[in-house]
Amino acid sequence: MDAVTTIKQHMDIDRLLEHYDFDHVHTDGEMIRSCCKIHGGNNPNAFVISRETGLWYCFTGGCGAGDMFTLVQKMEKVEFKDAVNWLANFYDIDINNLEIIERKPD
Repeated sequence: MDAVTTIKQHMDIDRLLEHYDFDHVHTDGEMIRSCCKIHGGNNPNAFVISRETGLWYCFTGGCGAGDMFTLVQKMEKVEFKDAVNWLANFYDIDINNLEIIERKPD
């Protein structure tokens, strides 16, 4: 198993959003809506993230979309590998013996 898959199995989106102090968080079923902390927006419906998949989208700030790894990349201003290591540390997951598989460009 690789590091990304291992981290995804342990992800807690609510904990990650709380860490980044996302404002006005409310749920709409499995979807969480909030102001977007990436661009500092104030629309409480602009940022939407799936609690189940960790996939997110910002509707107003041009922040794009992604998963919890890209969210950490944007919030911490780091590359993908650093985001993987950051999340492993955040969730207290040992990935020392696991490979970090780089993403392929679309």
